[in-house]
Amino acid sequence: MRTFLKYLAAGSVALQLAAPAFAADMRLKFAGVFPVDHQGSKMMEQVQADIEAADVGLKVSVFPANQLGSGEALLEDVARGNIDFAAAFLYADTDPRLEILSMPFLVSDWDEMNLVMRDLDSEFNTIIQETLSDHGIRLLGQNPEGFVGIVATEEPANWNNFDAKNMNIRVWSSNVVKSMVETLGYQATTMSWGDIFPAIQSGIVDGAICCTKTATYSIFAKSLRRCRSGSCCRRCHGLEVPQCGANLRLC
Repeated sequence: MRTFLKYLAAGSVALQLAAPAFAADMRLKFAGVFPVDHQGSKMMEQVQADIEAADVGLKVSVFPANQLGSGEALLEDVARGNIDFAAAFLYADTDPRLEILSMPFLVSDWDEMNLVMRDLDSEFNTIIQETLSDHGIRLLGQNPEGFVGIVATEEPANWNNFDAKNMNIRVWSSNVVKSMVETLGYQATTMSWGDIFPAIQSGIVDGAICCTKTATYSIFAKSLRRCRSGSCCRRCHGLEVPQCGANLRLC
């Protein structure tokens, strides 16, 4: 049985102990999707430290920032035993029952998030564990990061109603999320996580539903601030702004 640790808008983690080997011989691969300085990657380092501090002969190699593949691929890699742990969102490509993770308004505040997400005995986590067990994966726990919003190159004037926004927004592979974004008045284009930057740069999309405020800062704003001029930002990310990161907004 492989195991999976999942966290809202931050992802999932899995451990598989399939190979018949002595503990002293084992080194586990831990894959993630967030930048090195993101709190999700810091959590991965803490998991690594805790496992190795137990002194049971287990070592962990941490691979953040999509080094071993995008979030869409990690669940299947864990199920196959190619990766031992994975910290990433659980997409419904593998199993449509995982669409429960994309349901809007599942919780309304941090207190509810703690009750629903962090309690492994909650009905929510029971559904996830039952689903993952059919794929030989076990849910270990959750690390909720926050509430997801839409990152866009500009704020629509009518952001607070359901009228047409005339903006094309990237959505992940979820019929639930696609329908929600379209209901809010946006056009929706399904694409993988790794294609967001190139799609914004080329003008294919005007933004993406993807990120919490923390992720928006660490993934978009901080990377843009590494540029020192607007021309550099345009060259790196196709964002026509006078100051780095100024036109990426969390709606």
